[in-house]
Amino acid sequence: VLAALVVGLALSVLVARLMLKPLQVLQRSALHIAHTRLPEAMDKIMQDPDPVAASRSAVEPVPINTREEVGEVARSFDAVHAQAVQMAVEQALLRENVKGIFVNLSRRSQRLVERQLGVIDRLEADEQDPDHLASLFELDHLATRLRRNGESLLVLSGAGLAKSVPKPVSAADVIGAAVSEIERYARVDVGVIPEVAVRGLTVHDLVHLLAELLDNATYFSEPETKVHMRAVVTRQRALALQITDRGVGMSAEQIAEANRRLADPPELDVSVTRRMGLYVVARLAQRHGIDVRLRENEDIEGGVIARIVVPAELLGPVAEEAPPPPPSPAEISWPSIADSGEHPPAPLEVPAPRPRPPSEAERTAADGLQPLAQ
Repeated sequence: VLAALVVGLALSVLVARLMLKPLQVLQRSALHIAHTRLPEAMDKIMQDPDPVAASRSAVEPVPINTREEVGEVARSFDAVHAQAVQMAVEQALLRENVKGIFVNLSRRSQRLVERQLGVIDRLEADEQDPDHLASLFELDHLATRLRRNGESLLVLSGAGLAKSVPKPVSAADVIGAAVSEIERYARVDVGVIPEVAVRGLTVHDLVHLLAELLDNATYFSEPETKVHMRAVVTRQRALALQITDRGVGMSAEQIAEANRRLADPPELDVSVTRRMGLYVVARLAQRHGIDVRLRENEDIEGGVIARIVVPAELLGPVAEEAPPPPPSPAEISWPSIADSGEHPPAPLEVPAPRPRPPSEAERTAADGLQPLAQ
């Protein structure tokens, strides 16, 4: 009897170990897949241009090949993981389709806006009445804002804004082009710009980045205040730009959250579209290694200060060109006014004809920029 009890106890221990070992392997594998390998696989699928191919070896099966109940539970876990991977693939494909929709809608709207800007330019050239010219001037700015919104859709989709510029463009021309993109350009006070040029691959994105920050600064500040923009070259030969407004300001928590989004832009979702300008700035800055930071304006009037640092790798010397002939009063455009530090008056405050915004051809000739819709 004693021998039978010992043999029975030994068999029980052996059977228990044979059952517990696969269960322990199943537990460890399931937890490792759920907490580590499955999230990594989903991130890889989301970032891979071919999510279907990335999903084929995303998650390895649980290493239990028995045919009893524990093996069947392992195969059930494999089926659950496969369904999770399939959902990630479908989400990645859906996101790519949404990006494609953004690109198509933006391209179509940009072509229409460019045609509209061409019509407005022709009307401005033939118009002599100051009131009608002011109305056309306002339409020109509204169409420019529509074009910038279309470019923001391209940034959201991950596509580039335009072709690169074949030669470096001076920082003064880049800043002038950015100021001309916003509606309240007359409130922007541009200081002395250092003699430095921005390389062609960065020009369009930097113009759009500065336009978004300037538009935000003028929109969230009082109409009678000025938005100051200053630029210096740092000891590391980088270009540091500072945009200062005296507006409603932001709390410390809001500034910290905005800086986190600028440093690490989130994935595209509904919350991103509510603050599209911040997301666009973050994506453009991340694309070129540009550092953008916000901080509180410590002046008594309050506001926010945005600091933009363009690394030295994106800069170059200014090309020497023959000085252009002095323009006549009827041919003065906004970039030449920005370089002189003066600002045209608001359209509803003066009866005389005001200088119109530069047309696309004039921006290309004066700034060395290609049309942003290309």
